[in-house]
Formats: sequence, structure tokens, C-alpha cells
Amino acid sequence: MSEKQVIQRIKKQLDIPESPVGKFVSSSGQFIQTEDRWECQMLSGHTLIVMKGATSDGYSIPWLMQTPFSPRLDSRSFPAAYVHDQLYVSEIVPRITADMEFHRLMLAFKYTKFKAWMYYRAVRLFGWNVWRKHTRESVAKGRLYVNLCCSPCSPRKKLQHGDVNNAGDKPAKHAHTYTH
Repeated sequence: MSEKQVIQRIKKQLDIPESPVGKFVSSSGQFIQTEDRWECQMLSGHTLIVMKGATSDGYSIPWLMQTPFSPRLDSRSFPAAYVHDQLYVSEIVPRITADMEFHRLMLAFKYTKFKAWMYYRAVRLFGWNVWRKHTRESVAKGRLYVNLCCSPCSPRKKLQHGDVNNAGDKPAKHAHTYTH
């Protein structure tokens, strides 16, 4: 078994997702998913499903905190930022849940506990600014590409409004299930 096969096997055992397949559009600074369907297992046991056409800007680092080494599209842990972006844009879970998933994935991708905590604190401190700018229209558009369902995923087991409620959070506003 090659080293790459061993790494992929370990990632599957730890529920660490492979990076979504897509392209980076330099003019917009956006990653666009080109594969039909990408999945990620969440802490709650539910499966996040992202469909072709979903976008992400990678790590959204405020310009005051950027350095030449800022990992905007760090290939090693891009799925962590991608999951976070999809959960934010669709608001299918409360903000705290999206931030906790981001932290879990940062640790799964072998970031140090300190660095993962720093990124988590940054999204907790500054993420509200992005979240509050959402409109019903922007959330509806995000939900065209994102869904959350019970594992194993089946169309009959999709979550309904308010089903995900980690850490005593209230359900995300506008939380409804999108079905393809």
C-alpha cells in the first residue's frame, strides 16, 4: 500500500474529508466546486452535502490581520474553511455549531491546538459581522447548494427546521431544509 493510500485510509477512519474538487477564479477570489456532490461528516453525526456550483473564499482573514503567510486557500486544511463557509452561507445550523465544526476540522488536519484555537477564536469574534449581513435572499441562494441530512444520507431523513441544536443554541434563523 502506498503512502498516499495509507493517508487516505486514515482520513476516512477519522472522518476527515478530502478537499472538494473545483477551480479557483482569480478575478473574484472564489473557489467554485465543480464536482457534482461533496460530503463531510459533522460532529453531530449528520452529513453536510454540498452540490456543484457552491463557492468559497477560503479563509476570510480581515486585512488588518493578514500576513504574507496567511492561508487563504491552504490546500492542507481547505475543507475546514469550506465547511465553515457553506454552513455560514446557508445558515442551516446555528453560528456556534458552524464555528465548532471549523475548530474540529482544524484539529483533524493536525493544526496545533493553539493555532486551531486561535482560528476558532477569530471566527467567534469576527464571524458575527458576516452572519448579520445575510438576507433571506442570500441564505436562500446558499441553500441551493447546501444540505444537511442524517447519516447515512437518505432523502426521507433530511433534517427539518430546528433539528440541529448543539450547545443549547437556538436554531438558525430562516432554517429550512432544501431538497434537490
